[in-house]
Amino acid sequence: MTTNLLPVRNALLSVANKEGLVEFARALRGFGVELMATGGTYNALEEEKVQVRSLQDDLKLPSALSGRVKTLHYPLFAAILAKHEPNQLREIQGLGVKPIDMVVCNFYPFQKVISNPSATQEEIIENIDIGGPSMVRASAKNFEYVTVVPSPTYYESVIEELRKNGGKTTIGMRRRLARLALAITASYDISIYNGLSATFLKGQFPEKFFLSSSKFQDAKYGENPDQRATIYSIDNFTSMNQWKQLAGDTLSFNNQLDIGSAYEILEGFEGVPAAATVKHGNISGFAFAPSISEAYTLAHSCDPEADFGGTVVVNRRVDREAAKLIGKN
Repeated sequence: MTTNLLPVRNALLSVANKEGLVEFARALRGFGVELMATGGTYNALEEEKVQVRSLQDDLKLPSALSGRVKTLHYPLFAAILAKHEPNQLREIQGLGVKPIDMVVCNFYPFQKVISNPSATQEEIIENIDIGGPSMVRASAKNFEYVTVVPSPTYYESVIEELRKNGGKTTIGMRRRLARLALAITASYDISIYNGLSATFLKGQFPEKFFLSSSKFQDAKYGENPDQRATIYSIDNFTSMNQWKQLAGDTLSFNNQLDIGSAYEILEGFEGVPAAATVKHGNISGFAFAPSISEAYTLAHSCDPEADFGGTVVVNRRVDREAAKLIGKN
């Protein structure tokens, strides 16, 4: 078992999404980290005068099949997967490589491409990333010795970790990033399978169907105050992840459920002001009218008692008159 703190000396960068890349790479160089990068990532860093070496040149890895094979090479994966034990370090030294302490990698934008109606089958297939997920999985497997950074989302926290620990990462950080990296690769594989099924099956139901979801927010509590709950939003679908709470206490699971129930009944009435009231998962009132205040008044009258302490959802901006009525009831 490795020690808690490990220095980052050598980092491999291979990213499709180059958001924040240059700033992150410069920060790594500030800690004395030696950088290696693949094709497009190397070019992007070199253009910005960041000191970086070409992975293919440095490890003498040939590119094959018009770039389809760039990173799928034994010496590279040995450098990522090696434990810092004498026999394994000697073995990779014999291959002419050093241990890679950090892998910064994100994938080809498959979901974006397959969502484009004009994308050709060739474009879709060529955006299935093979090398990236393989490197990320290898890094996550060897989290005792490797820090994997699978998204620009984590750049800031990684730099803060290095700053706090003198260029080193903790086992806690490496474990957390490994777990998150595996979630990203799993979600990526699901998007590929579901996307190709929708494209190739032409409306038929596939043999298997997978859902990938991301945490939206922790609920105040579950169905009962002694229970814990978290709300998840299905990836790549428009849903509650676009809602924004403006004020008030953290919503409970029941609050979220009530909002979802009311939202569903309001769908299809976008052309008119409409209101729905919900109490404990049950729709207690629904109406549409020329104004939101009138729609709410009618919805409230369906079951005035249930509206007390319930949830009100409307499909228009709440004006002063409607706000006074809702507050009163």
